[in-house]
Amino acid sequence: MAGQQKGKRHNYRRGNPQRRVLAEQIVKGKSVAEAGRIAGYSCPQAASNALRSMREEIAKALERNDWGPEKFVTKHLIPMLTAKKVLYAQNGGIFTDKRVVRDNATRLAAGDQYLKILGAYAPLSVEHSGVVVHELTEREKQEAVECVARILEYEERERKLLKE
Repeated sequence: MAGQQKGKRHNYRRGNPQRRVLAEQIVKGKSVAEAGRIAGYSCPQAASNALRSMREEIAKALERNDWGPEKFVTKHLIPMLTAKKVLYAQNGGIFTDKRVVRDNATRLAAGDQYLKILGAYAPLSVEHSGVVVHELTEREKQEAVECVARILEYEERERKLLKE
């Protein structure tokens, strides 16, 4: 860590400029990878790890500024779930008509975020310790025997062809 003495930890109460830049870039709409590159992280995973460690601080800051989960849902998420957009028709470069239609892309994205917030998705990775045992069914055993027999037949034919 540049500018720090070996063995000394960073004082997070004063703030971490790299993390601050990361958060600012994400708020501007950059992806985590792009924001991490701008903030000077070595790789996207490092930026993602930094963001993950900041989650609790971000949640507390939002609560302190009256932006808790309820306000987020009522002010932003619910309107997005009912989003509409205007489509314009033109003929010869002149706008001739407009229609208000459902903005399905925005609605789907909002629904996806809503389900993530609720924890409705299965985890992407699961930590497991211990032994995993899979017992083969009789059908799987038979398929394995047949597969090995086909492999042996194939190898035997290959050996005969090589001898000729």
